[in-house]
Amino acid sequence: MTEKVIINQRQADAIERYKKEQREQLESLNENSTRHESWAQPLVGMDVDKIIASIHDGYEVEPEFKVGQFVIDVTTNVTREVKGEDMARFLNWEYIRKQHVRHATESEIAAEKERRWWGKHGRGIWELRKGDALVHARNGKDWRIVKEVGEHVVDNYSFLEHKTVTSTIRYVTENFTIICFAESRLDGDTN
Repeated sequence: MTEKVIINQRQADAIERYKKEQREQLESLNENSTRHESWAQPLVGMDVDKIIASIHDGYEVEPEFKVGQFVIDVTTNVTREVKGEDMARFLNWEYIRKQHVRHATESEIAAEKERRWWGKHGRGIWELRKGDALVHARNGKDWRIVKEVGEHVVDNYSFLEHKTVTSTIRYVTENFTIICFAESRLDGDTN
């Protein structure tokens, strides 16, 4: 906490008069809503005590929703992308903003983008099918073709030796990237 400034009585009287005049000027915003500078328009209708507290105590700016951002509908837990200025204006309407939506976190955005990517290919997230081609995400050399999918993923480890490996779904999702879906393979081999 900061220390109070020590001033003389004449300075205190001048400050009190200044505060009173400022308060009256702020109150006049609501009385004469058309007779003020355009920059003051957002203050029209705002509680004078709230304005004064903002000036003296500081304030935090409420984040607004912008086109291209992701939001979470808190009533349904659905992630949406803000598309278009009309949608942004609607979401920024105070009642909607405070009651129904919030900005999505980085992890929620990443999860939504992953869901959309898999959905674009007609799949649920990490929905593997027989014939899908995978590559190890770290070394880029360890290729696998999915043979069976169930509780575990069974795949061919080596194209030349046709070794079969069984891995957990978790191991596959954490270590591999899908490079070709079975229905997109050009070699016609889905085995």
